[in-house]
Amino acid sequence: MREPGRLPERGTRYALISGLLMGVLVALVTIVLVLVNAGLFNEAHRQVMRDALTVRVALLLAAIYGVTWLVALIVAFIGGLILGRIAVRRRLGFLAGAVGGIVYSLLLWPTSFIPAYPGNLTGTATLDAGTAILEVLWCLLWGLGGALVCLAGTWVASARHPHYRDR
Repeated sequence: MREPGRLPERGTRYALISGLLMGVLVALVTIVLVLVNAGLFNEAHRQVMRDALTVRVALLLAAIYGVTWLVALIVAFIGGLILGRIAVRRRLGFLAGAVGGIVYSLLLWPTSFIPAYPGNLTGTATLDAGTAILEVLWCLLWGLGGALVCLAGTWVASARHPHYRDR
């Protein structure tokens, strides 16, 4: 049996696995939300091409993206809570969130090259140096956001652990 203040073994592996699972889960939810609302995205595409996007359609698109962000926040926080109970170390929560955010961004990036994908309002993307740099920055941004939210969950879950309480 472990001592009360001792940290569990193999925390890094748990952090990487949970980060991968969080990223895949949020990417799947995002893709499903976009495909379920394909008609709305197609209508928005037509309105953008006519330069006449209505407020109703814009608000519905904002609501869909808001739900996507909310799901990402909830998944990262709950993932941090679970990881905080399993691995205890808060830096591993940060690592898991960063991995989850980067995986999410990398899984959604190829959808920008699918011409008929409903989430592409402007058409197809091109692959050049500027696009690659923006994608790297986008990955880092999602990684940092996921890391901070997951760290918050890990912080809450490990607050009463003897390793942190006895300091």
